[in-house]
Amino acid sequence: MVSGYFITGITTGNLIRLVKRNGIGLHPRYIGRFFILLLYSLGTSILQLVEKLLYSDTIDKTRCPQNPIFIIGHWRSGTTFLHQIFNALPGFKTPTMLEIGTPESFLVSKKVLSPIIKKLLPSKRSTDNISLNLDEPQEDEFALFRATTHSPVEKLVFPEKDGFFLDRKCDFMPPDTTHATWKSTLITFCKKLSLHGNGRIVLKNPFHSTRIRLLKKIFPKAKFIHIYRNPTKVIPSTIRMWKIEGMHNCLREGKTAPSLENAISVYDTMLSKIKNDLQQLPEQDYCTIRFEDLRTDPVSTLCDALSSIEINLNQEQLQHLSEFTESVKNYRQNKYTLSDEQIEYIKSKLQHHMSCYA
Repeated sequence: MVSGYFITGITTGNLIRLVKRNGIGLHPRYIGRFFILLLYSLGTSILQLVEKLLYSDTIDKTRCPQNPIFIIGHWRSGTTFLHQIFNALPGFKTPTMLEIGTPESFLVSKKVLSPIIKKLLPSKRSTDNISLNLDEPQEDEFALFRATTHSPVEKLVFPEKDGFFLDRKCDFMPPDTTHATWKSTLITFCKKLSLHGNGRIVLKNPFHSTRIRLLKKIFPKAKFIHIYRNPTKVIPSTIRMWKIEGMHNCLREGKTAPSLENAISVYDTMLSKIKNDLQQLPEQDYCTIRFEDLRTDPVSTLCDALSSIEINLNQEQLQHLSEFTESVKNYRQNKYTLSDEQIEYIKSKLQHHMSCYA
């Protein structure tokens, strides 16, 4: 699974739809990647049919959770760290790698696929030093992409020759023609998560950052946690991330890494949209966390933020929170060397977002 992992686990029908819609490159690298994905998809399709036979009635009768927690924020701003914290706390349910990887069959695929994936899974993510295992929380965007074939990620897997894949559309809303399917898929996914684990569902997905209003309509009692970080750290890390992810996942030649200007533009658009949409919500439905504060004093920072949205951790959860944060206190973040000119350029372009770092 060192390549093509964004859609490994997709069903055969959805894989073919994506390829017909976009085409693939003729280089052996892309042809080989496609056939590996196709092989995996055959097994996934069989598991999907089995799940439908065994669980379709149960899923239909399951009430959709009304109060999920959405972790939003720009990539590389600490969303993963915050998601990991919730994963360590009893009483919360985060989607795991297997659930994200096989969204249409995970109720039956766990026993079948777990031994295989454990052998193929690298020990750390390709973009940083964060560990990988089947119980690690993952982004639901990739579950939605696999199940619906629609996501901004599509143009990272099938990049254009020019233009960064997030430049043309930075609202990340599902297309009008697939809106109902996308909504139904997200609801079904959350229903299945509630069947597959106990606790309040916590989803982390930077793409949800511009879907706040839509998500609030689907889940009336949802809460939103926006985590943000100094953009002089976020921008270079994001450029590196998309470069690596594109290299490992693309199925044809094209541009996957943003320029400095691309990255700044997307950051500005996302942060402005988040701030505007959150302000339209009741104050008790959202909170903001600065990543630097969460790293320095995770217990107090998180407890204060959650208290403001009417979520109070009990003693057992506080104990798990302390244990988890102690276990990762020596984690080494990637370091990036920027020139003084680049740092000043980022600051000047994002001056309206820099006030909290003055």
